[in-house]
Amino acid sequence: MKYIIKRNINLFGKINIIKFGYNVKINNNENGFENFDIGNEEIIINNLLKTLNQETINKLNERNPIYISLSKYFFDNNKKLCAIEYESDIAISRITREDLY
Repeated sequence: MKYIIKRNINLFGKINIIKFGYNVKINNNENGFENFDIGNEEIIINNLLKTLNQETINKLNERNPIYISLSKYFFDNNKKLCAIEYESDIAISRITREDLY
């Protein structure tokens, strides 16, 4: 089963929507899902935004386009994450863990 968590984020002066995708299994434990831990997205986004300045953006963007670099950041900080979708007012992109690694 796919489970998507949607967050709005002010990124680079524009409101973007980021969707964090998980492949989960339903089970009978207390939260009903395996391979899923809700709430880590907020912590990861907040940590990113605290350190995000022009120097950090340039560093992220040195080798890859910014959304690739951001995806690597999110995947490195959440091992259960399987896909990320970015939506802005002009584009939508989807990146999976397999696309990057």
